[in-house]
Amino acid sequence: MTDFVALSCPSCRGKLKIADDINQFACGYCGNEFIVNRGENTISLAPVVDSINQVKQGVDRIAIELQIQRLQRERLELANYIKAKQSSFDYWYTSQSGLFGVIRCLFSSKKQQDKAELTELYALARQKREEQERLTALLSQ
Repeated sequence: MTDFVALSCPSCRGKLKIADDINQFACGYCGNEFIVNRGENTISLAPVVDSINQVKQGVDRIAIELQIQRLQRERLELANYIKAKQSSFDYWYTSQSGLFGVIRCLFSSKKQQDKAELTELYALARQKREEQERLTALLSQ
């Protein structure tokens, strides 16, 4: 024979009989769902929504941690690309003699494009850093 515990629904105060083998149920009066928490000598009811919210918070935290890892990788790749691009820019456009000087004059519009690209890359790197800082601050709350 199954033993029952008499409790009241936390939502509507309806009378409930909960069997020993029940871990989750819906109130027959109001329809709200609960999880049965059993202690040594206590039984309590927790709304299923609370458990779902706890899972959601854990999933949100993991998603933020993964975003931070992705941003760290992207920032490293971007920093390496910017460094290579800046070195190429410096080498190509600061040479003052010989053939490079002539070519540099011929490609002055290319220089402006390269400068604009570097400016955009630096702005993108700044955005990624700010996003990483924002997400890190969220984790510490």
